[in-house]
Amino acid sequence: MKDVRDWFNGSKDYAGGVALYNKYGADATMKRLFAEPESPFKYQLLKDELESFLSVNSGEFPEFPILPPAIPILPTNPVPEISKPTVESGAWPVAFDEVTSALKMQWQPLFSEMINLCNRVGDVAKEGLRDANKKEEAGRMALRILELDDQCEKIYQQREHYLQYGTLPVKQTDPVEIALDSKLWPTRLANHQRYVRDYKAKLAKSPDNTQIAATLKKHQWAVNKYKELMHIQ
Repeated sequence: MKDVRDWFNGSKDYAGGVALYNKYGADATMKRLFAEPESPFKYQLLKDELESFLSVNSGEFPEFPILPPAIPILPTNPVPEISKPTVESGAWPVAFDEVTSALKMQWQPLFSEMINLCNRVGDVAKEGLRDANKKEEAGRMALRILELDDQCEKIYQQREHYLQYGTLPVKQTDPVEIALDSKLWPTRLANHQRYVRDYKAKLAKSPDNTQIAATLKKHQWAVNKYKELMHIQ
């Protein structure tokens, strides 16, 4: 699989990677997924799949290791060596430390669940053409895939920040804790919409009350967030 190694050491373009997966991959569902327009989720999935080919066939081409781009060091101005995980950009490190190990432990079950759903959602959607319950199930599966994709993307961002700067990014605290279970979203949305109505009425009576204004803003943020997650205009 020298061509796969060349792809990692080259431009890593999506179309070229898809062609390689179609050449070596056996999963028809993955091929259908990669045939769709490129997205950050599908590009990362494609890289992980191609990387797995190299792991399985690691003994075939030892003369073509995947290495990070070399950084030239002038003899007259040596750069001190910095100890950090070795990584190909956009992939998990070759050598893990405590932080990257913890991040991957968070990521692995989310990613596995997402791939499992991706492998099944097409068949369930086909059954949904004849069965309303299956149609509803396929919709829930699609929403869950999007939710898991967002969670994986957040972990990828933390990983890239840590590998580049040696620290995790400072976590921004949301005004309201958002439920991870998508089945709870409609109820939570309705609750926050009710709070928005209540606090708007209170603010109309006391327009100079900053605490009421701040609470209203918090619940309005939650309404907007749940609508975004549920794809409601």
